[in-house]
Amino acid sequence: MKKLSIVFSVLLCLFVVSCNSIDFGNVNKDDDAVTSPSTEGLMSGAMNQFFTMAGRNGQTKPNLYVQYQTQRNYTQEQLYSASPASWQGYYVGLLSNFKKIVDINSADEVSNATRSYGAPVNQIGVSEIMAAFVWKRLTDIYGPVPYKDALGKGDTITPSYTDQETIYKDLVDRVKKARDKLDDSKMGPTGDVIYSGDVTKWKKFANSLILSLTMQLTNKYPSASGYAATEFKAALNNSAGVIQDVGDEAWYDYQNISGANNPFSRLRGADYQMSLPFTTALKGQANGQFITYSNDSYDNRLKVLAEDDSLDGAPYGRESLTASNTPSGLTDTYTSISSGIRAPDAPLPYMTAGYTYLNRAEAAQRGWTNENAQNMLRNGIMASYASVDDHWDDGDPSSGKLQSDGSNFAADRILDATNGNAAGGMLQVIDEEKWVAVFPIGFQAWSEFRRTGYPGLIPAVDAVNNGEIPTRYLYPNTETGVNGDNYDQALKMLSPSTDTNTSKFWWEMQ
Repeated sequence: MKKLSIVFSVLLCLFVVSCNSIDFGNVNKDDDAVTSPSTEGLMSGAMNQFFTMAGRNGQTKPNLYVQYQTQRNYTQEQLYSASPASWQGYYVGLLSNFKKIVDINSADEVSNATRSYGAPVNQIGVSEIMAAFVWKRLTDIYGPVPYKDALGKGDTITPSYTDQETIYKDLVDRVKKARDKLDDSKMGPTGDVIYSGDVTKWKKFANSLILSLTMQLTNKYPSASGYAATEFKAALNNSAGVIQDVGDEAWYDYQNISGANNPFSRLRGADYQMSLPFTTALKGQANGQFITYSNDSYDNRLKVLAEDDSLDGAPYGRESLTASNTPSGLTDTYTSISSGIRAPDAPLPYMTAGYTYLNRAEAAQRGWTNENAQNMLRNGIMASYASVDDHWDDGDPSSGKLQSDGSNFAADRILDATNGNAAGGMLQVIDEEKWVAVFPIGFQAWSEFRRTGYPGLIPAVDAVNNGEIPTRYLYPNTETGVNGDNYDQALKMLSPSTDTNTSKFWWEMQ
């Protein structure tokens, strides 16, 4: 037995030594496995996901809050009912993708495979600009959000909430650094679904985004020598320029395939129609009954924006549209958003020349720049007309529905700002025109309305929240249980300090 034990021990040692010295080569290697993420796929995936967001929180709420549309059935959103709104779609697949692209391209050694998707500096620059664009929407929706500690930066699953002032200032810095990193002598990112890797256009987008970011801070930094005005002027005067014509605008081209189609095409015509306040304002017929608005001239853009401009929009903010609950003189036949805008493959605007010019008009009127506010207002309206015609009509102002270049309407609007039609003067007219220029993207219109109070929207008649147009989304319901302490700290940054859809956050408060 002793000899057998010795023999067994020797054999066991030989087995262990043999196993440690054997090279199994590629036996367990999967040749088809992905060794590193495709930054092209990460970028296109994040962009596509952002621009195709749909549903109540992803699209319809802001459009109803700013009264672009009316709900005829299932009217909870237009009556301002409140429920927690998930932000997972922003953090997962959007911001995380853009951060991953930056991390991969910031490594000491960037693989040739990654470089084939564009120069690292350009992949980083575009990703950072797009991330800032997404972050702006996220903080404009909720207020304080996990930012500094988000996306693994703090190695915590319970990230703190960053105050909105810090977020906004950091976004301005990030966009500037990203813009200056972009190199138009090198290959642009192949995953770019907006500008197809055109770095020169991304620089203009970046500067126009800074104009939007800083203009949102007028309640906090109104002075011509303050932070917002200083950063605004620096971006406006940057050598890369800003978006000034249709060819430089950021539009997303949708596809008539599931998951990539225009989100407005998913709204049933029987449930969503253009609102009466919107059509009344553009027809120049506002009298304070449906909306307080300074325009008294017909806006020819309505011929393209509405399916049938001879009809009114549907009454807004009613629990139901019945004979007893409808303003007198109106029928039950209302217009909807044009089929040319809500078609599955119809494009939508995300940064335009019209909106950029109108930001410049407001800056001039506030004394931030030496530009002429009237000229910038005229340019903004005419650029909006050109954009509508180019993307949603036939591109020729001498034919199609929009047989105008907007110059006559712009002249009328300048008169509205100077002849007493607009109680708020030039600023009111400029901000009313922004409401039209960013149509139908309700998120930016909602941010502008909360900042300025224009246009003069009248809250829903049958509102369920004491008749106040919502100012924010409620935090996700998981935060109270998973991240309760930080959630409580976030509430202290709201006014009042409650998680309601009428609490206000930093840039809203004067």
